[in-house]
Amino acid sequence: MIVGDSHIVALGVPHSTEAPPEFVLLEAGPPRIFTVTEKWMGSRGAEYWDMVARHCAGRTVALSWNGNQHNASFLIAPEPLFDFVCPGAATPAIHPGAVVLPAGVVRAYFKHTLWALDRTIRLLKAHGVGRVLVLGTPAPKRDGDFILTRIRTEAFFQDAAAAAGIDLDAVRITPASIRQKLWVLIQQMMAAIAVREGTTFVPVPPDTLEPDGTLRRQYWQDDGTHANRAYGARVRQVLERIALEGAD
Repeated sequence: MIVGDSHIVALGVPHSTEAPPEFVLLEAGPPRIFTVTEKWMGSRGAEYWDMVARHCAGRTVALSWNGNQHNASFLIAPEPLFDFVCPGAATPAIHPGAVVLPAGVVRAYFKHTLWALDRTIRLLKAHGVGRVLVLGTPAPKRDGDFILTRIRTEAFFQDAAAAAGIDLDAVRITPASIRQKLWVLIQQMMAAIAVREGTTFVPVPPDTLEPDGTLRRQYWQDDGTHANRAYGARVRQVLERIALEGAD
């Protein structure tokens, strides 16, 4: 089963449906691949996860959790600009002129965006899931001009900007090195939850990344924050290999 938030679209899951949460066959296989579809409202609710749980017994569940929280909060450069030290980041240096924050402060800020991941894993385990694979989410895109052009036409960012009184024509995108650190931190937080709950974290394939840790252009969806089907196909290859290793 491939389930979760909006990044599963790259893996071949329909983006949205008008139906209530529904368990559907995505591919006849082998192996057979299932998903749960519903109308996309920006996040998943209890009905969605209850439907996933009812059909997870004995199955491997590839779970994509959130993944755009750093973009929702900090894709547009904050004032003042901040940076932090993040072990594992591709560009560890602090961005010139940025206010330096403790990494723990940034981690605490994002903690609420992952608060239900552990609960969801436990829900699936209680229903006899065969295996849970927590998927890493796509790295950020490097090109700020590309992103800015796209978000000026995306309803989510238009609405968010209007609610905050922000003029999208007057903003700048947070430097790629900082966005990459935010992404790395969130991947680390998800991996820690997966380990704590006795499941497997599946990081993004290294060959989808540029040397600076951003997403390779060949894997960009034509929007500000998502990866494309080529990226999804690469992740599916990784999942198939894991499934085969598990079968052995």
